[in-house]
Amino acid sequence: MNEIVSSISSRVGRPFDVPLQRELKHIVRYHAAMQTHRYLDKYPWERNLFLQEVIIPVEKANPSECPDIKVPGKCFLLKTTKPVPRPIRNITMIYDYVGAVSGRDPYAYLDPAFADFIQYNRYTKDRPKWFYINDKIYLINEGSDKFTLVRGVFEDPFSINACGDPKCFTDDDPYPIASDLLPLIVESILKVEMNRLFPEEENVDADKDVTPEK
Repeated sequence: MNEIVSSISSRVGRPFDVPLQRELKHIVRYHAAMQTHRYLDKYPWERNLFLQEVIIPVEKANPSECPDIKVPGKCFLLKTTKPVPRPIRNITMIYDYVGAVSGRDPYAYLDPAFADFIQYNRYTKDRPKWFYINDKIYLINEGSDKFTLVRGVFEDPFSINACGDPKCFTDDDPYPIASDLLPLIVESILKVEMNRLFPEEENVDADKDVTPEK
């Protein structure tokens, strides 16, 4: 991250502008998510290349938090103790996997709009299920899980840090994104954001090589 923002701030003639570099970190995250979304819309079969996973603690939830969800008698209502990294929007799924930490026991996604029908399906009513509300994942499960594994394409790859995951990133690490998307991200920032931030200044030549030096 630091390498990218340093490269951009140098190209606009502000190599030591710390407030600009601080703002650029937020801008890089936004443009990275936008370019990833566009890429996966075009090449959905490459989704696996962008997947991250995080193990998050869960705790018992008060049923009053989800008054429309009917929890079967034998089951617990659990929730993640911390917000889950937000997913990049997809018309077919929210997350690629939510389930046991082994990564081999996925739970069934439950659309809250159809929660009332859980109790009437005698074959799946006791199967672990999950749903996503207010940046947290809720589980309906007979077990007493302590953790759940979440796998998906996250808007901000650095957001796994807030979940207490040991695979943390720092701003000194390379930004975790496909290397061929990085020039597109930097070019987009130079063409769009720099004009917004410094409209009185001459625009940067965004056609030159904008890949941060290794």
